[in-house]
Amino acid sequence: MLNIQGTGNSAAALEYNGNLSYAKSTKKGKGSFDFNTGDNLVMKGYMTDRAGSVISDTIYDTPTESTLYTFGFLKQNRIVILMYHKITDDAPLNEYERTSVEFENDLIYLRDHNYQILSMDDLPLLRSGELKLISDGVIITFDDGYESNFTRAFPLLTTYNMPATFFLTTEWMESADYMTWSQVWQMSGFPGPEGQNMFKMGSHSSSHPFLEKSAPDFATRADYLNFLNTELGDSKNWITDITGQTSIFLSLPFGDGANNQDIINTAVENGYLGIRTSIWNSFTVEKMNLFVLPSIPVLSDSSIDIIENYLNY
Repeated sequence: MLNIQGTGNSAAALEYNGNLSYAKSTKKGKGSFDFNTGDNLVMKGYMTDRAGSVISDTIYDTPTESTLYTFGFLKQNRIVILMYHKITDDAPLNEYERTSVEFENDLIYLRDHNYQILSMDDLPLLRSGELKLISDGVIITFDDGYESNFTRAFPLLTTYNMPATFFLTTEWMESADYMTWSQVWQMSGFPGPEGQNMFKMGSHSSSHPFLEKSAPDFATRADYLNFLNTELGDSKNWITDITGQTSIFLSLPFGDGANNQDIINTAVENGYLGIRTSIWNSFTVEKMNLFVLPSIPVLSDSSIDIIENYLNY
């Protein structure tokens, strides 16, 4: 006699000699049936994670006596992209400012938890198999191009030897409270421990408009597509001209336009490697979509251990 059941969100399915004998949610009860020792059993258990993905484990056996089967669900390594904005030495004036002390504590937390600190440029390498994800991964990014990214974040990142990507609103550079192009150039050329550039520049568009919500403002679709091409193309060209970097990602202003095919197509046509969105989530290498990359904002009152909620499932 064989009895199978699960716990919580788990469910079980049993195939006996090639026939599906039991497939029933444990919330509805359990099942049993007679079998002959030595016959083939295939037992499959599964559970769903927070994103609705199915994690499963399968046991194959030809039992000759009563056996207790234990399913094991192996956690896959995941990647979370952190989104910062302005770093301040003073009390934050809004939710998008984080103090230097909190930012340094964040870096210490990431170091002490032995995450694999990645660059945005590592994502295509992970997908191709040229780079392996050996633990949960974390990518540090900044939006807008505030001067504090250079004066406060840059020194701390170099102290803790952690790479980062800075998404620049290129028309804002050289204006009050934002980086100069000289500072951008200096960071982009800073060498890492193996001689690689530690800091990458990305595009946050040219003028920081709503990329999707602006569509009704244009008389024709052609005018709208030209607007997208200008915002993405001009920004990327500025960054390439100043830094020499050609592997560039886009961050959506206001998080507007995730999954929008016009924006994705325009990014591809302008040579972007991918798009970082403001969708709150983490992801695995296997299910990574370079043009719909989720992220987690780190705000003035955020606790950095919030990332555990997105990594540990």
